[in-house]
Amino acid sequence: MQTTEAGPVELSKTLAKRITEKNCWGGEKAFADAVLDQVRADRLIAVTVPTEHGGDGLSALDAARIAFNISRVSAGAGMIYAMHMSQLFTLIRHAAATPFFDDFQKKVAREQMLLGSITSEAGVGGDIFGSICTIDEQGGGKMSLFKDCPIISYYDLTGAFLITANRVDANGHKTQVLFVAEADQIEYTSSPEMALTGLRGVVNKSYKITARFDEAAIFPGNYPAIQRETMTPTVNILWSSVWSGIAWQAIDRAKRHLAKQKVEEADVAPVMRHELSRLVDKHYVMNAIIRDAVAEYEGNVAATDVVKGMNMSARNARLKILCSELVNEITQGALAIVGIGGYALDGAISMSEVVRDALSAPLQVSNYRLGIRNAKVERFLDEVL
Repeated sequence: MQTTEAGPVELSKTLAKRITEKNCWGGEKAFADAVLDQVRADRLIAVTVPTEHGGDGLSALDAARIAFNISRVSAGAGMIYAMHMSQLFTLIRHAAATPFFDDFQKKVAREQMLLGSITSEAGVGGDIFGSICTIDEQGGGKMSLFKDCPIISYYDLTGAFLITANRVDANGHKTQVLFVAEADQIEYTSSPEMALTGLRGVVNKSYKITARFDEAAIFPGNYPAIQRETMTPTVNILWSSVWSGIAWQAIDRAKRHLAKQKVEEADVAPVMRHELSRLVDKHYVMNAIIRDAVAEYEGNVAATDVVKGMNMSARNARLKILCSELVNEITQGALAIVGIGGYALDGAISMSEVVRDALSAPLQVSNYRLGIRNAKVERFLDEVL
């Protein structure tokens, strides 16, 4: 349980004050790790775990606000927190009420354990609902799995993973399922780190893993339903919260730059202040879209018919598309206000890391792919106030 006087969300607002590591060009990974160490020390890792399992029982909106506050300090740390929290919501919402899963949730809260995702798979063309690998059932409830994964993020920091695979029943019928395995239950080989333009605080590599686990670790139900109900909605909400934090960083630098303008630049100051106000307008829109998505998720609105389900899926995709576009408009606009000082790799008003981090947003699940999916069903949808 949280033991500090401030609640978790309020505590996350002052995170920067407790970070001694300095961020600099080339040091993004060390800085993101230091931020996450403090997040763990502040016991913010498992805030949504129910109180009976040792957590704070916080809401999706609380988690989104914490992700935003972390991302105001480090987008890399915020992105790791967002992906972890999506896995945690999946665990909380879909795990069976069994001694195994009850004990595991308690362990996550007690140890402030980061959760990772192993859903990608080589040979399926990026389709997370298509698995080639199959669980090997060895008898006595013992299971094993080999999986070739083109990308796993922040493996070096992760205590346990939610993993997808096929399970074959006695009649030979395959079902894609989800199970949990702790890091010490997995053997792996990995490729060199994937060097990315932005989000350099997050280590991404391809892995070949062999996991050994018990049957009790398999979630009830099939994975596609779990993905659509919880994983996708929460990751888009939390990613968008991270991008809102990046936008805040950009606007903050623009504000600080304008506050220090010299007298001889006074003729352009009104124009720059107007442009800054327009960026704040866009940030307001971002946050409004996120709050709307959180309200729908927390309301647990049931898709009672096909069209209603399509509407919910389309709105969640729009959340991701719009926020990933807006964060780039805001960061590029702030860079134009700050000028050459923002183009520098380092410095108090450098926009280098902020702009590079924002560029990843449309690519994390391609906006083209999401837009094409929505375009196929637009004639069935009706967006109303």
